[in-house]
Amino acid sequence: MHYADRPVTRLSRDEIDALIARVDYPIYTEDILSQFRNEGASEHTLKALSDLPEHTFQNPDELKKALLGYKFDPENEPHSSTSIFKGSSSLPNKTAH
Repeated sequence: MHYADRPVTRLSRDEIDALIARVDYPIYTEDILSQFRNEGASEHTLKALSDLPEHTFQNPDELKKALLGYKFDPENEPHSSTSIFKGSSSLPNKTAH
């Protein structure tokens, strides 16, 4: 099953904005989960974070788009510095070098 086929637990925009402001970037998905688990985040928040694709988020914009439910692009490799999201003009496109 691709990430895009999985149900995603939704957070409100206010919850997302508060969450992404508390993270130091770049940050890997498991590190986000660990941080919020250690801080005593709600089960709902932890579920939303566990729905994220395995990826190193380079900036708040990437993490916000993932939490808002933008579709994961399985053609891009996890941990790359390029965008993992389709349909986003504010994130860099994968280009050949």
